[in-house]
This record gives sequence, C-alpha cells and structure tokens, in this order.
Amino acid sequence: HRNPSDETGFLNDFTDDMCWICLTLIHLSEATGDEKFAQTAKIVYDKYIITRAWTDDKGTGLPWNTTQNDRNACTNSPGCLVAAKLYQRYEDGNYLSDAKKLYEYVVNNSYNADGRVEEPPLTYTQGTFGEACRQLYHITQEQSYMAIAEQVISYAFTSTRCTNKGFLRDEGTDMNQSIFKAVLIPYAVNLVLDDAASGTVRNTLTLKLQDNAEALRKNMDRTQWPA
Repeated sequence: HRNPSDETGFLNDFTDDMCWICLTLIHLSEATGDEKFAQTAKIVYDKYIITRAWTDDKGTGLPWNTTQNDRNACTNSPGCLVAAKLYQRYEDGNYLSDAKKLYEYVVNNSYNADGRVEEPPLTYTQGTFGEACRQLYHITQEQSYMAIAEQVISYAFTSTRCTNKGFLRDEGTDMNQSIFKAVLIPYAVNLVLDDAASGTVRNTLTLKLQDNAEALRKNMDRTQWPA
C-alpha cells in the first residue's frame, strides 16, 4: 500500500488496518521509550484516519475503507481506542472528543443490551470495544464505560454466540478470522488485571482464560507446529 505522497509509509485503503498499525506504534513507544513511534501514529491518525470520518443521523463514524461507505464496529472500535491512547499520551482534548464520538457511534449502531457488539459477534470486536471502554473509564472516571467494558468482554467468554461447549468457538479459517482471539485475549487480561473492574467479573474471566489455555495446551497438534 506504499504511497509516495505518504511520509509515514502506513497510508492504507483499509481504515482498520491503519488503526492497528497506530496501536502497534503506540505500544512500541510505551515499550521502548522512543517517541518517534507514537509521533508516527499521531501523524497517521491525524492525516489519514480521523479525516475519513463523517457525521450524519447515525453519528460520527469511520468507514471500513476508501471505496465502501460501511461504518462498522471492527473499524470504529480500534479507532476509538487509538484516539483514547493518543489522548492519554498527548493530552489533546480533540483526541478525547474523537474517542467519545466513535464510542457513541458503536453504542448507537452496533452495541446491544446483552453485550453483543455487531452481528455476528466476533472476539475481535468484543475485545477491542471492551478495551476502548476500559481506557475511556480511566480517562474520565465515568463508571458507565467500565460497565460496558466488563459486559462486552464477558459476553465473548460466556455467550453461546461466541463459545462452543464453554470454550471460545472456531471463527473460521480465513487469515483474519484465525487471529481474532489474539486480539481478545490480551484485552481480557488487561481487564482481569485492572483493580477498578468488578472482582466477580475478574474472577470469572480468570477461570475462563485458564480453561481455554489449558484446552489449547492439551489439544494442540505439536507435529504441525514443532517449533
């Protein structure tokens, strides 16, 4: 996707891909202390992500890509999370305003009262929106954000829509589908480790995480992945 006019190298037709790149860059700065990664994320977000959003009667939301007008939770959830992380780092009120607008878009158009985010509910989307809500809680101290974070991440581990016989279900063999749980699990761990979250929720998620890890350990075909 390299574009000669893009100094970052990360301009992409798919908005969600750029959101994930930004999250990775921010994590790199957090891990290394090197500001250049977060600065690059800031440029990508400011120039190429939030500029794609538009507002109508559904709210302010980001499109999936440059050729389709679909505005879905799998794009607006990581977009919300990027904005929240940038606010925490740079304390620019525009980022918090963006995060709240994208949060409202998901709540008003994709979120359901039972904790399901979009249809079908995917571990990727449940986890990303949950983490965005958790971050918004820590920014604002508004309990409603934490309540939704607990609800949507718990849904992924307890609903029969996301599980099979009590374990996280097979979500498909497509390259994207195969890594959905790699998105959910770290965000679920973040919630478990968060002292501000409900103790009951944290305990339940801990057991679910342990059960899934143990099932994976016992059933992984190591002849296919000897390394």
